[in-house]
Amino acid sequence: MAFFSDMKILYHMLLKPVRGENHAERMESFYGGQANAYDDFRRRLLKGRENLFQQLPKPAGGIWVDMGGGTGSNIENLADDIAKLNKVYVVDLSESLLKVASDRFQARGWDNATAVAADATK
Repeated sequence: MAFFSDMKILYHMLLKPVRGENHAERMESFYGGQANAYDDFRRRLLKGRENLFQQLPKPAGGIWVDMGGGTGSNIENLADDIAKLNKVYVVDLSESLLKVASDRFQARGWDNATAVAADATK
């Protein structure tokens, strides 16, 4: 099954035309068809994230903002420290990726985590 999922991701990365009138629409055009398989594919390519996030300080009662955080998978690397944070925001332009993030937060009971659709350039 991973093979077909990987082929779908590669199609969206390499062959599918990216369309849209603005940056948000182009981002959604690119990520929309690969959102559900995004994490598994990227996890195998982007080594070191878990270690990086474990080493970052997470102040009790603090606010964590992951700009361009997409599916919220980086937040999983905060482990038990998530509950110590007052608020966690994952900000991205892609509604499809943020839907995955919202579903992840709800499934794990992270009531302090919120997925936010926003353009950091504005």
